[in-house]
Amino acid sequence: MVDRPPVIAAWGAGVDSTAMIVEFAERGEPVDMVLFADPGAEKSATYAFIPVFRA
Repeated sequence: MVDRPPVIAAWGAGVDSTAMIVEFAERGEPVDMVLFADPGAEKSATYAFIPVFRA
């Protein structure tokens, strides 16, 4: 086991934060936690994408 600080990504369900997490995955780098704060005012397409990304 390697001692390292946890990797926590703030995900806004947009292009940039999604690309960052996908890049981590493609590099085989761990993401320990993904945080998403729902302001309750996202576009309907954003809410529709959340279940897809969780898979």
